Amino acid sequence: MAEFGYPISKFYQEGCSSDELTLQGVIKASRYYVGESIIYLQRPRSIDEAVISGLIEEAYEHTHRLVSDDQNYTFETATINSNATGGDVVIAGTYSSSLTGNPGNVYELATKAASDPSHRYTYVALPGNGYSSPLTRKERRHFLRSGSFLVKEEGVTTTLPVVRALAEVLRSHDVLPKHLASDSAGGVLMSALGANLPKNKVETVFQNVRPGFSDMSSFMLAKGMLIDDGRLAAKYKDSSPDPWKVDESAKALVLAHKPEGFEPPHVPMFGRVAMLGSYARGLSIGKRGDKYPLWDDTVALLERQGDAHVRFVCEQDDVLMTEYWSGRRLRSLVRGLSYFTSKQVDLVLVENGYHSLHTYYPQFVDAMRLAMYTDM
Repeated sequence: MAEFGYPISKFYQEGCSSDELTLQGVIKASRYYVGESIIYLQRPRSIDEAVISGLIEEAYEHTHRLVSDDQNYTFETATINSNATGGDVVIAGTYSSSLTGNPGNVYELATKAASDPSHRYTYVALPGNGYSSPLTRKERRHFLRSGSFLVKEEGVTTTLPVVRALAEVLRSHDVLPKHLASDSAGGVLMSALGANLPKNKVETVFQNVRPGFSDMSSFMLAKGMLIDDGRLAAKYKDSSPDPWKVDESAKALVLAHKPEGFEPPHVPMFGRVAMLGSYARGLSIGKRGDKYPLWDDTVALLERQGDAHVRFVCEQDDVLMTEYWSGRRLRSLVRGLSYFTSKQVDLVLVENGYHSLHTYYPQFVDAMRLAMYTDM
């Protein structure tokens, strides 16, 4: 793996007098510079259960099944911190996440909003999860082949109808994305969404453990995410010092505020299996011949949002980072992408981090996102 990185333990060290922590070894590139940089992270805070509880209740109150104008697509969304005036942060869930189906995702949304009360937070479940309808058969076939929600025809890049429908639904409900954020597979949807939004309206794009750095078989991807990553997560579940981690007590707090009669929607087994299979195959595509979804998605995003700051966070032991990613190779990728933005593209590699690190070390991962808002 790469010869640089950032140890998680430093972030949670006690006894430090400074409220900020310097994170070193970040690969940063702009049109005229590539090298190592630093970012400043706010240190972890204790949990205010009353604040979190209020945001959990707001999340349930504002969880909706939004339908596109053509009636072809539905999306599970929730907006909290609804009175904030700093702009909209749109967050995409992972390939299996939803607010209606997983109390842990409700807790994650509440803690993100609690750490940043100046912005409105809107969660979107990926197609096939919760109230979000699956991709159509034609869209699934495209994603299986390309690993992307982009469509390239005769030199013109567009997005799948599901992405255009999401952009329309957000706009009709007065959600105007200023910041895009995602974990894992959500990066694929957020990149395509950014390529479909009005020009130069997105200021930051944060993609944690985005697939596409490595090319692998769909079997190895499924095994890594469903089995291997679970073993790593179990190792850190109890040892994490983060008071905001998503453990059983966090889920119990969510369930205590869950409204009566609030039940997850019924998703037909065929649709669920078809979408899981599509994600397993599509997300396994890295640099494969002339295909490179991560590159193509990010370029399309930046061609539309040319003033955006992009940050990738990669975990050194991520099951999706199976190839040898040297510092030189990562620098080359970041530098190449930086030519498409007036701001910068950077990448943080976390030592010993695993794919679902954000579940048990949420403040560390989120601090890297929030730092982007203060750097502007």
